[in-house]
Amino acid sequence: LGLSQAISKRDVLTKQMQEVVDAGDAWNSSDSILILSPEDQQIKDLQLMRMDLLLKYTEAHPAVSTIELTLKELLKRKEQKDKEMTDSGLPNAGALANPYVQQLKIALDQAEADVASKSTRIEYLKQKIEKLKSQLNSRLTVETEMLNINRDYNAISKNYQALIERREQARMSEKVDTETVSIKFKIADPPNKPLSPSGPNRLLLLSVVLCMGLGAGYGLAFLFFYIKPTYVTSKQLRDVTGLPLLGSISKQVLDGSKDKIKIFMYVSVMGGLFFVFFGLMSFEYLRLQDINLFDLIDNTF
Repeated sequence: LGLSQAISKRDVLTKQMQEVVDAGDAWNSSDSILILSPEDQQIKDLQLMRMDLLLKYTEAHPAVSTIELTLKELLKRKEQKDKEMTDSGLPNAGALANPYVQQLKIALDQAEADVASKSTRIEYLKQKIEKLKSQLNSRLTVETEMLNINRDYNAISKNYQALIERREQARMSEKVDTETVSIKFKIADPPNKPLSPSGPNRLLLLSVVLCMGLGAGYGLAFLFFYIKPTYVTSKQLRDVTGLPLLGSISKQVLDGSKDKIKIFMYVSVMGGLFFVFFGLMSFEYLRLQDINLFDLIDNTF
């Protein structure tokens, strides 16, 4: 349908174009600026030059003669070209410069292209139809073979499943006849809580940490003493230096509050350390004995 419409449109445009060709120069545009082709523009320029030269010289002047020869050659070419266009069914150059003729020519070209495009598409679709027909025949053959294979497979599969069931029944019957099934009972122990912790012995660990801490503290004090020694007696100083000692000045304590504060701090720190140690030991002992500390306090008070 699309091809028929395109062909009808092309025929109408061809008929209109033929009317333009038959009309001849009647369709030539009156606007000289728009209709001049490159050859017409060259002819016009030469004619103007010839007119300018004739104002100064005669027709026998070499320049005028040369221009006349060139004009004759260009006019001859133009007439030959117009004849060829007329023979081919196209209007002459003057008619082609007409806007209406130009639009008609463009529409005719588009119609020709549309006809060619639709014809090509029709040929392609015809080839595709033929190909699909051949594929359809092959597909029908394959589907028929597939149905036959599936039917045979279903029959064989049913027979196979029946044979498998019969084999299993035979095995079970033979097993019941030849073997005695013994029933065994196993008593599962209830879960219980382990009596010993999964981690290390915390009582021993706390004791070892306390001893190591005290040993490290005293060892650090002795290390500082040897790094920066303090001489307690004058004899010790004389033996170390090997020099005679002229005299010594004993320490006179005017206010012993600083020493008392240092002793108090030392005793407090040591007491706090042992308090924390015995507290942790007691808590760990109560945990091992599965005694709740808060319940014990409530029961006590």
